[in-house]
This record gives sequence, structure tokens and C-alpha cells, in this order.
Amino acid sequence: MEHDNGSIDSTCPNGKYIMSDWQYLRGQVTWSACSRNITKNLWKEKPCLFDHTRREETDDPYVLGHSRYHDLPGREWTAKAQCELFLRDKDANVVTLHDVCQVLQCETPDRNRNFFAGPALDGTNCALGKECRGGECMAVITPPYIFSYCEDDNWSEWKEDSCKSNCLTKSKGVVIKRRFCKHGIYKTASCDGPYYDVVLCNDSSLCTEERFTIAEYTALKCTELSLKIKRQGKEYFKYEPLNEPGKQASHVVEEPWRACTIHCLREEEISANYSLFFFYAPRQEMLDLKIEPYFPDGTWCHEKDGQNYYCRQHYCLPENNSIEE
Repeated sequence: MEHDNGSIDSTCPNGKYIMSDWQYLRGQVTWSACSRNITKNLWKEKPCLFDHTRREETDDPYVLGHSRYHDLPGREWTAKAQCELFLRDKDANVVTLHDVCQVLQCETPDRNRNFFAGPALDGTNCALGKECRGGECMAVITPPYIFSYCEDDNWSEWKEDSCKSNCLTKSKGVVIKRRFCKHGIYKTASCDGPYYDVVLCNDSSLCTEERFTIAEYTALKCTELSLKIKRQGKEYFKYEPLNEPGKQASHVVEEPWRACTIHCLREEEISANYSLFFFYAPRQEMLDLKIEPYFPDGTWCHEKDGQNYYCRQHYCLPENNSIEE
């Protein structure tokens, strides 16, 4: 197999498919036409490709076959289980399920930063009643089969971290809660329900100095994005720190992620004498450059009828609202 860049079929774009010579954090889960053309010849030249990957000493046809997951391996290998494999750490956890079908964000107590894996497996829970399929978060399908779950698999007690805060204006701190699915003394991945939650907390004792403003936070993130993009020689992003380089968008009920996603000012040159400036959320660009594209959990994002809304797992929710509601 050859990389798409410079492959026998030069019409295949680089960066989009599995055989790209550059690894990105999103996409790259399908084969390009170039790779498919190569594979067609391999079927003729390499008869071993027809071999079955199963043990001869067992009568179970699904022991080593991908078909045992019925194209939905994420139903048995949850997002947390995928993070454990990615970081080779049983204490690894998922940062958020938002955008998980495009890019899986993992963390571990042993290292103080987030790690970005590729897209979550098809069948991975991505929202209430939804699962990943083909990179999209879609309604769960009911297949004519059921995965075998054990009734003895149970959740552990919730474990809570201490209250933490980024000390932004009007915002609150957050407590991260985690639990794991277990079978006896062993961890497994077959329990239903959330294994990661965010609870608001009072951060007044943590934020004794003047709080950072939303404008300062967005300026920092958008300027970081601008500098990294310019280092790559891409000049279509232009930010002026004195000209409000970023902002927090207004809350939209139908798009609860909007007010918790950083929006940056972009200049698009229409002609030699005219440019168009507009704000937009560069989530994909920031994730590709390993920049967090969201406001921290606990950030104030909306107010309605005297009730404040705060970002939790990148969704703008009422203060007393559960993410499952």
C-alpha cells in the first residue's frame, strides 16, 4: 500500500484518507480510491488475503473475526475502554463525549494534559440514545442481535476530584466525577449509563485575585491559533489582538455547544481592496493543532429568567440541569 500523496492515482487528496502521509486528529477512517485500486490488484497477487483469521481449535466462528462486533465494536469497547487502550493506562478516562465521533479526547491522572485520539469506534455512545456511525452521532439502531452482557457487571462508586477553576468572570468551579464498570474485581466495559460527569462548585476560595475576562481568554486562544497557522505558511487566518480576535457566541437552544465553543475572527480576502471579517468556531483547526477549542467547564454562558447557565462537557446548561436531561 502506498501513501495517497504521490500514489499511482494522483487525484486522491492527501490528508483525508487512511493512507495520508500526514496524520490528523479527525477523519482518516476510510480508504481512498487510490488505496482501493491497489487493493484490487492485491486480491489477485496475494491469495493469503483470503485466509480466515480464526482459531482452528474452536467452534466459535467469531473468536478472532471482526464480524463478531457486527460493525459496531464501540458497543462493547466504550469510549473509556478505547482511551485505556490508546494511553495504555487503566486509569485513563474520556474528557467529553462531545465530538467524540470525530475525535476522542482522553486524559489520565498521571499526566496533566489531554490527549487526542482518532474518531471513536462505530457503536460508541455519543449522546443520549445516539451512537457513532461513520463519524456522525446518530440515533441508535436496533439490530437483529444482542451483544452478550453479564448481569454481574456493575458500576463502582463515584470518585470525585477536588474543586478546580479557571477563574473566569461570572463562572464557577467544577468537580469531575468518575466511575468504572467492574465484574467482580476486574474492570470491564459493559455497564449502561455515564462514567464521567461534571458538577459545579463554589470557586471563591480558589479565585482570590482578579478573574480573567472572557475576552482575555478568547484573545489568548485565537492568537495561539493564528501563530500556529502562520508557522505552517497559511495566511488566510489574520487576527488583530486589538480588534477583538475572539468572542463567546450567544446561546442557541438547538445548538447547546455554541456558547461554550471559542469563536475567532477570520479575515477572508474577497479582492485586492476588500476583505470580509467574520467570527466562526475553528474547532477542527484547533483540534488538529492540539488547541482546546472550548471554554473550560464552569464558564458562564447564558442567563434566562434569572437562572444562570454554565458550560459542562462543552454544553451550555442551566445551573441545576443534569446533562442526561
